[in-house]
Amino acid sequence: MIIFRYLSKEIINTLLAATLILLVIFMTNQSTVFLQRAAAGQLPTTVLLQLMILYIPLLLPYLLPLGLYLGILLTLSRMHAELEMTVLSACGVSRVKLMAMILMIAVVVASVVAWLMASVVPNAQGQINYIAGKTAVSASVAQVIPGQFMRFDQSGQQVVFYADHAEKHQVMNHVFMARKTRAESSQTSTGWDIIVADKAMEKKNYHHEGDFVIFDHGYRYTGTPGEKKYQVMQFDEYGIRLNPDKIPTYNAVQYYSFSKLWSLSPSHLDAAGELQWRLAMPISVLIFSLMAAPLSEVRPRFGKFTQLFPAILIYAVYADFIFLTRDWIQSGKLSPVWGMWWVHGAMLLLAMLLMWYRTHWRSSFYQ
Repeated sequence: MIIFRYLSKEIINTLLAATLILLVIFMTNQSTVFLQRAAAGQLPTTVLLQLMILYIPLLLPYLLPLGLYLGILLTLSRMHAELEMTVLSACGVSRVKLMAMILMIAVVVASVVAWLMASVVPNAQGQINYIAGKTAVSASVAQVIPGQFMRFDQSGQQVVFYADHAEKHQVMNHVFMARKTRAESSQTSTGWDIIVADKAMEKKNYHHEGDFVIFDHGYRYTGTPGEKKYQVMQFDEYGIRLNPDKIPTYNAVQYYSFSKLWSLSPSHLDAAGELQWRLAMPISVLIFSLMAAPLSEVRPRFGKFTQLFPAILIYAVYADFIFLTRDWIQSGKLSPVWGMWWVHGAMLLLAMLLMWYRTHWRSSFYQ
């Protein structure tokens, strides 16, 4: 138990440090993408923080397998370089016992990853997709960049906004809005609905679903270009609903439950690919734990980072094939029966061969 506690502490500390560093790197990259989209008016600034928070649980199940892989690799490499493994072997601790301890840690991490993939990730992905769908079909005051013409798609209609300047992304001044409408006298010609107002602000109406833009003190012009029939209306206050009745869904299988994915698979290719993708994460934790042990064996004079490059190369190949097979399953290029299982089988076989070659696996059973 003393050895197990020591090994667990070293691996978990390295796991947490590696996962935190990787999380900061990925979140920094993702925040740059969000800021670019917000600067282009594709995302409201009010949802940036919410999206960043939602991406944290979305990234964790993908980073924890790599974090554990690096944790085991660096911990055992250091123990080999500092001759701690030699001392443990002299005290009767065989490689089989060390592998059993590592697998116990890996099972705990795999359980956490499986829980994240089963419940947390689908909920987070569903909320991200809802925000993306809502932003794509609705205009928002927070998306308007002062001094630029912004185009939005609202319920299938192209809407153009312009504001001279805005106050804290809440109140727009000297507003222009134009959207296409179908002409009353013709089924083919297109009319225009143009609003010019002094101010506009976004408000919630609790008696109706959706948000509204309220225009203050302006004019509304309705008509068809080339015709003399125009309607001009002066108003003190005029409201337009922003959100459509139905928010479109993107990649709905990403937030299906395990039971629903299982019932749809294998006849539904997208569901089959998503199901095997979720199962691949906890399975990869166990395979990486088996592979890290033989890769960590280094001679003391070579240093503890000698095996880091081939280990990262193996991880990159494994991860790339998981991504590729998911796309192949969903596109119909690969049968769901084979799916990702051949990738896991090949990596498991490689781990067994590494253990046989590098750690004298056969002789270790007799220690």
